[in-house]
Amino acid sequence: MKVFFTVLGLLLLLSSCFTFKQDIGKGLVTLKPIRKDSTVAATKVVSVSKKRWYLLWGLSPLNTVDAKKMAKGAVNYTVKQRLSVLDMLFGLPTGFFLSSQTVTVKKLAFKGQPKQRGSPTSK
Repeated sequence: MKVFFTVLGLLLLLSSCFTFKQDIGKGLVTLKPIRKDSTVAATKVVSVSKKRWYLLWGLSPLNTVDAKKMAKGAVNYTVKQRLSVLDMLFGLPTGFFLSSQTVTVKKLAFKGQPKQRGSPTSK
């Protein structure tokens, strides 16, 4: 039993948290209106997070997390995949046989609709 806790302690010391960030399009950027009369304005940053679950120490995924669906049609957004301390603490009782990662998508929410050329409301 003493050997088990020694090995478990060494594994915890050797493991680490990580973050992988990927920008899709231009990523999460602040946008200024193109024209003064533009009705499009970014109102706030929307963040959506889901867990990605793995079996066999991360070799076999249990679910898929689709960042494109989480972005809901956004063209510019940022995807961050991370293994946090909380994820590591969850995997600890199972010996990391069952583990998770957190996937977070951040995008801008907009108010108003862009004006299109040729529409009756455009100047």
